[in-house]
Amino acid sequence: MKVSFVFGVKDKLISACHIVHKNFMTNKIILIICDDNNISKLDKLLWTFNDVSFIPHNILEYEKPNKTPVILAKQSILSVEYIDKEFSDKISLVINLSNNYTPNCDKINHVIEIVSEDEKDRLEARNRWRFYKQIGYQVAGIPSKISIA
Repeated sequence: MKVSFVFGVKDKLISACHIVHKNFMTNKIILIICDDNNISKLDKLLWTFNDVSFIPHNILEYEKPNKTPVILAKQSILSVEYIDKEFSDKISLVINLSNNYTPNCDKINHVIEIVSEDEKDRLEARNRWRFYKQIGYQVAGIPSKISIA
């Protein structure tokens, strides 16, 4: 599995919107893991950040996801048990905005970890980087100015 760390991001939510916008027409599911306090902000941004388009999405609560290509998930309800095999096989990209590891990511092709300029966020990202390397994932760092998919 490939894990890309995008470092030096000024606004994690706007950065996530741009990455989703670039990737959501692939007919695969994009899962965005977000801290509980930012999920409503991201929800609004996905509808409004671009003047000429919006990104249809759904917030994953305590039920299985629907057929929306972009799914927002609160870190507090996401667990290894919740991402079952049927769901994880359909996910092509996970964007992690939280400071926790992406659960049950063995079946996922690509995880993007978005890291802000905040020192605490960077320190926690370094811990996730080491974790992913230790379990054998392909890890790469990318400056925020470079667009990824």
